[in-house]
Amino acid sequence: MVRGSFARGPRPYRKEVVRGVSAKVITVAMLGGDCYPATPIGINLPNADWIRKEYGSKSVTIDNITYAYDMAAHGNGFNEEFVLRAGDRERMDRYGKLADDLHTDLHECLGTARDSWHRV
Repeated sequence: MVRGSFARGPRPYRKEVVRGVSAKVITVAMLGGDCYPATPIGINLPNADWIRKEYGSKSVTIDNITYAYDMAAHGNGFNEEFVLRAGDRERMDRYGKLADDLHTDLHECLGTARDSWHRV
């Protein structure tokens, strides 16, 4: 007898053919439109549901924007004020950008794309 989540039977949100997940990293030269001046750090395209259903979607992380946000946050006093241990601050300096980029990619690939599961 199978116990747990697998015992519930078929789920309507599962796709018959899985294409895999990929994320791209781009650099932008100019921004504008509705997002200005609060620039997004990741985008999942296209927004039209019918295009997503027919062709899928692509996720991108805007690297020069995430880099700029990361550099702007350095030296603002937040870590010194709110992060108690020096070792934690060192790990944040060393791995923080990578963790932020992974978080953005996971959100764009899994978080944004998952909305289509509920509409299948």
